Amino acid sequence: MVLLKSERGFSLIEVTVALGLMGIIVVAFL
Repeated sequence: MVLLKSERGFSLIEVTVALGLMGIIVVAFL
C-alpha cells in the first residue's frame, strides 16, 4: 500500500513511521 507518493519516493506511511522512530530515539536519549 503506497499513499501519496512524493517526489522522493517515500509514502506517507513510511514518513510517519520514520518520524515515530526518530521521536522514540530522541526520547530515549533525554
